[in-house]
Amino acid sequence: MGYYHPTQATCWSAAAKQAIANPKNATRSDLGMVYQHFTLVPAMTVAENLVLARDDVPPIVNWPKEKKELEAFLARMPFKVPLNARCPTFLPANAKSANP
Repeated sequence: MGYYHPTQATCWSAAAKQAIANPKNATRSDLGMVYQHFTLVPAMTVAENLVLARDDVPPIVNWPKEKKELEAFLARMPFKVPLNARCPTFLPANAKSANP
């Protein structure tokens, strides 16, 4: 499903077996990835990490527009994320950073 291809297991979505060849196929099937702290770029903000991790990043990022869209999305979520925080400061107290 991206760089690494599965060696076993089956993916099911909406009671149907799914063949996921690449991230764009996964997105079309409403499948996504939850990024853990070890995949974040520590020098970037939470918003920068979220935007630059997408598969449809424009060549020139309109940061005010992107932040506004992230804020609108987060307003509908049951959790709060500090978009302007640098990622190492955002880690939970018991989390271990990949960059000790």
